[in-house]
Amino acid sequence: MGRLGFGKSSKRGFFGLVLDLETGAIYDNVLERYLTFKEVAGVYFILSLYPETEDDVGECGELVSLLQIVSEHCLGYPLVRKNVEVFEELFSKDLQLLYKAAELLNYTRIDLGDAAIKVYALPRVLMVLTLWSGEEGIPP
Repeated sequence: MGRLGFGKSSKRGFFGLVLDLETGAIYDNVLERYLTFKEVAGVYFILSLYPETEDDVGECGELVSLLQIVSEHCLGYPLVRKNVEVFEELFSKDLQLLYKAAELLNYTRIDLGDAAIKVYALPRVLMVLTLWSGEEGIPP
């Protein structure tokens, strides 16, 4: 394993993307196309922050919802809330769609809620996506 958890090849794969270190191009396995200059700039910005973490703390075992991370006072909150609603609407119709959608992300199925996956956005950045349809008297 190379620096920061990546393999030692000339390509770095993460979250459905493949970065070619020789050309700088980034291929999106989900969209099946190379990213535009504007899209690549956003990915490079995220990657530039990744090595700043000095200590690898590992998995903390604590789940935090996306809406807990993004404060209601944050400018991006309405957009995040809308994206969560679309996610909920799409996958609540057929929970198995979560697993189908995650195939290109090298996911691990986990036993949590009604359907859940563990996927690494970067080698040491874990995300858990969980669908829970609620129980009688308890909304989802």
